[in-house]
Order: sequence, then structure tokens, then C-alpha cells
Amino acid sequence: ARADGAAASDTGQLVVELALDRTGAVDSTRVSVGGPGVRIEVELGEDPGFEGGPARLSLRSALHEGKGALRLLEPRVEMPRRPAARTPERAVPRNAVRPSVLVYLVDTLRADRLGAYGSRRDLTPKLDDFARSATVFANARANTSWTRPAVATILTGLAPWEHGVNQVDATMPEHVPTLAEILGSAGYQTAGFITNLNVSRDVGFGRGFDTFRQFSEDLESRAVHARASRLHASVAEWLDSRDPSAPFFVYVHATDPHGPYTPDEPYRSRFAGSVSDPDAGSLERLGALGKFRTTFTPGIELELEALYDAEVAYFDHEFGLFLETLDDLGLRDRTLIVFVSDHGEEFYEHGWWEHGKTLHAEQLRIPLIVAFPDQLGSGDRRREFAQQIDIVPTILEAAGMAQPPSLQGRSLLRPTPAASNRTARALLFRDQREVDSLEIDGFKLIEYGRYAHPLGSPPRLHLYDTEKDPGETRNLAEARPIMTGYLRARLRQERLRDASVQAPSTALSPEQREQLRALGYVD
Repeated sequence: ARADGAAASDTGQLVVELALDRTGAVDSTRVSVGGPGVRIEVELGEDPGFEGGPARLSLRSALHEGKGALRLLEPRVEMPRRPAARTPERAVPRNAVRPSVLVYLVDTLRADRLGAYGSRRDLTPKLDDFARSATVFANARANTSWTRPAVATILTGLAPWEHGVNQVDATMPEHVPTLAEILGSAGYQTAGFITNLNVSRDVGFGRGFDTFRQFSEDLESRAVHARASRLHASVAEWLDSRDPSAPFFVYVHATDPHGPYTPDEPYRSRFAGSVSDPDAGSLERLGALGKFRTTFTPGIELELEALYDAEVAYFDHEFGLFLETLDDLGLRDRTLIVFVSDHGEEFYEHGWWEHGKTLHAEQLRIPLIVAFPDQLGSGDRRREFAQQIDIVPTILEAAGMAQPPSLQGRSLLRPTPAASNRTARALLFRDQREVDSLEIDGFKLIEYGRYAHPLGSPPRLHLYDTEKDPGETRNLAEARPIMTGYLRARLRQERLRDASVQAPSTALSPEQREQLRALGYVD
């Protein structure tokens, strides 16, 4: 620590004390100042047991006898420079031929339901087989917790605080290029197949697609959303009829695990046979729970989880059949396949149901599995943070195209150096909820701004040790003030770089508003 200052003392001695608090291990140094206009330079010793991380530096002055004053000018902290970490070589060599690209998004899928992510529920044997032939990103994070801003991020490479598509009436800004537009301009055939009205053509998500098919929700049916079997049949028909001389980009959006939880047989009997109430996972029941308009008995969360699991198991079976279709068409080994979810789902772990309410682990931890052409990177398991903002840079590099400088994400073709301390950030900015989160080095901060909960608002700050407490059950914000302060400072730095964009809005038709209200997106 170094400071240029002016000190004056009639009598006695002016003392400056610097203290470095490394989470309870305090190293302090006292320096006597003998006259005016002096330079104070102090080297603080290193604690042998300190392994790095945040620390608090404090400075105070004290006068021993007499009178005096101290004014610090340009205080600063200097640390020894460490050599920059070398950027690793590309983990997966880029194919000389531009690959076709398939982005497959399954709505509302929690990472902890896949065997590839540690689940022992035996829900996803087909996905687990797929993961063994691909690269699994074990610490993948969503950048928000509901569909529209998440998919906007996946299809533009811009974070929610950059594209601004955060409200239920927000549309994709015209000036923001989409992945379909970028690849289409490079000669790719483009097609989108979706089963969620939040990413419809009406709000700008069809831009750049040569073919864009939306399967509308049916509020009169128990499932509401079109099943994966119907979705896959449409995708397969397009793939079989396309021009084989040009590469393709296809976006597929399945919605089976999303509420309502109404699994078909034999999946309901196998995974939710103990749920006797046939309406337990219905749209009406979930709506009442989500708005806290009904009391619920202990154990309802377990019943809903079982029904959700059955939906995941059904989807897994259908995804396995879809992969077989790709094999039959001779496309799988020549296609870059990005399998991802937009967000997870909550079963009252933190006082809410479904999603889009908080930024806790159950809503942000998602599967991200990338199958590179010719099985390059097969069986790899990467542990660095990977986020939805990384998907566009990955695809552009694999296609041999430059990444626009506006993108904050990175290509997943290259592993991140361990010393880079990359952060994972998420934002929820919808209706009466403003929540920001930042995760780094095994700790996660959640900061609440404007926020309303029918049962009472949460504390403003939440800090979690994600290695010891992956479920985020113990708030350490008061017990670990140094780490809390450090992450708040880092989050403030992130916000200073925010574009503060507000996407244009569109008037919702009565039918659209009713569908969004029934699905829990409009209060």
C-alpha cells in the first residue's frame, strides 16, 4: 500500500495503521509519520496459510500526544504482477468443411435430472448415451430464469442486460442480428420449430429463418404444449426435403417438461405411480400454487417432482428416437449439435413454484452438451463455467466465421485457463422482480432490487458457498462480509458495463394475454 500525504504534528507522533483482513486472519502494520509532505510506503507481509481470494484493506490514523492531522492523497494498492495464463489450444479442432448446426433446446429441464449430471433417477438413458459421445459442460449456467430472454440470448449471443428482451411484452430488437440471419447470409438453410409462444414470430424470433413453424398451445388439452413426437416428425420432414448441397441451421424447441405436468403412460405409472390425484399437475392447480391462492399439504412438491420426472423420461425416449432419425438421414456425424435448456424448475426449494421467480440453482443450472462433427471431443467433461452467451460464439467459430466484437461470450471450442476466474452472471427483470446474481470461485451472490412475494420479500443480499452448499440453503451474507462485499463490488463493475437496453414492446392480443396468464407469465 502506498500513499502520498501531508502530515502535521505540533507535538507527539502521528501513526498510520494499515490492516489486511483475510477473512479473519488480520495482518497489520503501523508506520510513524515524522513530518509534513511525506510519502508512506508499506509492504504487508504474506500469511503462509492464505491461498488467495478477497481481502479487506483498511487504513486509520492515530495521534500519540499533542495535535495533528493527516490527509491522504492518491492512495493505491499495488500487487506483484503475475504472468498471464496461456490460452489453451483449441480443444476441438475445427472441421475444414462448414458443419450443419442443430441447436436443440428443451424447455424447463434441470441439469440434475440427467445421469450425465449425477442423477440416479434413471430418467435419461438416451440423453446419457448422447452425452458419452459428446462434450459435457458440467457447470453450465443460464443467464436468466425464464424462456423469452433466455432464448433471445441463445439466438443472439447477447446477455439479457444487453438485448433487453426481459418483459412479457418485449420483442426482439430489429437492430440485433440473430444467429439465423448471420448463418443465412453465409449460405446456410435455416429452419425453426418451436412449441412455446414466448419465442413466436409475433415477438421477432422468426427473423432470419427460411422456414419457421410454431406449434400453438392448446389450453383445452391436458398437455397444452405440442408433444415432442409431433415436433420431431415436422423437423424430420424438413431435414429429409432440404437441399443437401448446402449446410443447414435448425433450431428445435421442445417443451415437454414445462408445466402442466401431465405425463403419458407408461411414464406416469413408472415414475409417478404414487400420485393418485389425476389433476395434481394440471395447469389450473399449478396456477393456483404459483399465485399462492390455495393452501398445499406437505408432500405436494414431491408429487409434482415425480410428475415432472415422468415428463422428462418421456422426452428422453422421444429424443432418442430423434437421434435415430438423424442417423438414418446420415446427418448426425456431420452436424454440430448443441443440446441445452433455457432454465430449470423450482419445487418450492426457495419459496416458489415453476420458474422465472428467482436466480437460485434449481433455475439456473442447466444441461449443456455439445456434439462436434465426427465425434471430435467425444467423452470430454469440462468443468469451467459455460453459459448461454457462449453458444453463438461457439457456432460461429465452428463455421469458420468471425465473432462480432459486441459479444461477451466465448467459443467453447477452447477451454478456459483455470486462473482466469471467469464469472457466471444472470439477470431477472420482469414485472415486479429485479434480481441480479454473480458466481465466481465457488461463491455466489444474489442481490434483490425491486421484488414482491405474496408471503414476504427476501433479504436483499444472499451469499452461498456453492461447493459446500450446492442447493443454496444457507445464506452467508452476514457471516462472510468480506466475500459479500467483494462480489457486490464485482457486480457493480458488471453493471457499469451494461448496455441498459430496453427492447421494444408489442401489444398483446386478448388471446395471447390469456395464454400467457394461463401459463403463469402474466399475473
